Amino acid sequence: MLSQYVRIHKRHGIQFSPMMGLHGPARKPLQTSGYMAAISKTSDGGKTWATVYNNTGNFYFNDIDCPTTTDCWAVGESESDSPQPGVRILHTADGGNTWDVQMYINNASYSLMDIGMVNTTEGWAVGAILTRSITGQFFHTTDGGMTWTMAQSLSDEYAMAVSFFQTVPNMSYLGWASAITLEGKSSILRYA
Repeated sequence: MLSQYVRIHKRHGIQFSPMMGLHGPARKPLQTSGYMAAISKTSDGGKTWATVYNNTGNFYFNDIDCPTTTDCWAVGESESDSPQPGVRILHTADGGNTWDVQMYINNASYSLMDIGMVNTTEGWAVGAILTRSITGQFFHTTDGGMTWTMAQSLSDEYAMAVSFFQTVPNMSYLGWASAITLEGKSSILRYA
């Protein structure tokens, strides 16, 4: 069974943890100041959780993807009020014992919302550059994240999520992304 990970992230100054429950009195916000980026891991189906990454004050996570029990990638971001504004991609190859920053763009206009790894070498991180307009960003790696390159930019598309389906083992796959526009319209994008 693959280990399960969960993220805690900032939304409008209040931190919410998915582990708090979805309904009723168990769903209470954690009041904190600044940013909080934490990753917790379970190896027993959610009975117990252990924090494997914790950073307070610099950024928050938006998504994590783990194609194996040991390899995981997470995307995070922060606005201009952070000591380290911008976006980043973090990776672990040892099940969360150590994490390295594979990509960091020191620009508060960038946003990374999701990451989707096809396997341990190839994947995409998606988001946008947010200025007076929106430009969707699709970063791609084929070397396990050692390098991330801009694969495509789309005007007026804020890429929010990405997912891949392998059609032929170790050969080809389909990719899907959801996006929104500055006007609030939504779209589904296909990669083949």
